[in-house]
Amino acid sequence: MPDKSILIKLCTEKVYSDNIFHLLGLQTSASAREIRRRREDLEAAHNMGADAWKREFGHLLATRPVPAFEEIEEAFEHVEDPEYRIASEFFWLWPLDEDDTALKALAEGNKTAAFNIWEQAAAGFGKQRFIAQHNIAVAYQLYAIDAELQAILAGEMPQPLHLKMCNYWKESFQHWEELADNDDFWNIFETRMREFDDPRLNRDFVRRFRIQFPIAFDNINAHLAAEWAKHRRPAEAKRHVDYMRKTMRGLDNVEESLRILFEPMERKITALIKKHDDAARQNPGAGLDCAKALLDESAEIVRIVQSVLDSNQRTRREILTGVFRACNRYLAAYANKTKEWDACLEMLKRLSPLACTDETEKQLAKNIEIVAENAKVFASRREREEAQKTCCGCGKKEGQKTFWGSIIRISLQEVSLFGKVQRDYSSFGAVRYATLKINVPHCQKCGRLKEWQILEYKPIALAIKDGYELGDKPSRSAMRKAWGLPPTESTLPRRNLF
Repeated sequence: MPDKSILIKLCTEKVYSDNIFHLLGLQTSASAREIRRRREDLEAAHNMGADAWKREFGHLLATRPVPAFEEIEEAFEHVEDPEYRIASEFFWLWPLDEDDTALKALAEGNKTAAFNIWEQAAAGFGKQRFIAQHNIAVAYQLYAIDAELQAILAGEMPQPLHLKMCNYWKESFQHWEELADNDDFWNIFETRMREFDDPRLNRDFVRRFRIQFPIAFDNINAHLAAEWAKHRRPAEAKRHVDYMRKTMRGLDNVEESLRILFEPMERKITALIKKHDDAARQNPGAGLDCAKALLDESAEIVRIVQSVLDSNQRTRREILTGVFRACNRYLAAYANKTKEWDACLEMLKRLSPLACTDETEKQLAKNIEIVAENAKVFASRREREEAQKTCCGCGKKEGQKTFWGSIIRISLQEVSLFGKVQRDYSSFGAVRYATLKINVPHCQKCGRLKEWQILEYKPIALAIKDGYELGDKPSRSAMRKAWGLPPTESTLPRRNLF
């Protein structure tokens, strides 16, 4: 059985740039002697210095930096591994014959000549037809990925490049799909595999490799989707998910490919939540910081999830809901400990994009309502407490020093108000009214405040706006007015009826 991790490892956005034959500058048909010679040349170049080393890699794609010596050593080790080598050969160009003019033309930079040779061979019959078709699929995919990576590095996608790149993908997919389920093509692959004469490379290996290939193939576009999502280009990310859904139908498993892509991200999110769970449990007062840290640390994964995965996919729901519930726990612990409702309300609003289910949406709405009400109540309380430490006359605060060096002391002057005067039908002639007692702060210098100063005190002003008046109770004329009587009793003489 081919090592599934090899296929997944190879099938990323670096499937060609990190291919061992690309790095080493070798053909897939390279013999042990050719490999040994190339190794000696590279070791000599490394000993000669950076310039000599760099000259050995003029064949690399523009998006591939010059490899380190350790990378080259690892590539030579992979060449000696039959399973890794055959998988790498599958994603590189195959020679049509011993004197392959197409690969020579390509090495000289003449892409047109190489494609002409392949297209002519692909129109024929036999083994060369399928090798040529394979090379066309590989070359178009290689150029498509290289264009994608150039655009990602540049941070922009010019329209001419975008059109050319999409055409590369179209051509590549067309040829890969014709080969993916073609018995003659897989027979050629099996024949090449037998040349290794290794017991690990048998017919069962080919059968399983053939089954796994379409799934691993989707992984390339899944990784490119993730790269575009990292760079905040959701439309480009969706384009690659669409490629996955439209190609290899019946052979691949898009959900499995996406699961493989997001599996390490899920593990990272789980580890982050566990770390912050422990911190919030030990110190509930740090809950706000834990929530902020978790949101910041998971931001890139969340962005990729939201750009690549549809709203109905399990992986998306689990990742977003996991972060949401963890942050919600931390904020609840923090609010109960500190009563800092405003800060909690602000953070709860940041959780809105993570509420991706009916349950979490309802929970978020309820929490925001509760916290907003608590914030309003506590804000009013703080405002009243602060106001009672400030003199209503001169505006100086409790504890403040005067010009002469004395300390301001605040005293409270009780002010009575009445309002809502109305007749009392249960007792003829009686009037009901409400009363308020409000303490107005003043300093020792201002002393007892005058009426106009009292009226400027905000709680008093609000009460008067609500219909209250200064005083302990309404006057007799106000009470008569409530009953619709003249403000004063009639002064006419009473008639003696007897």
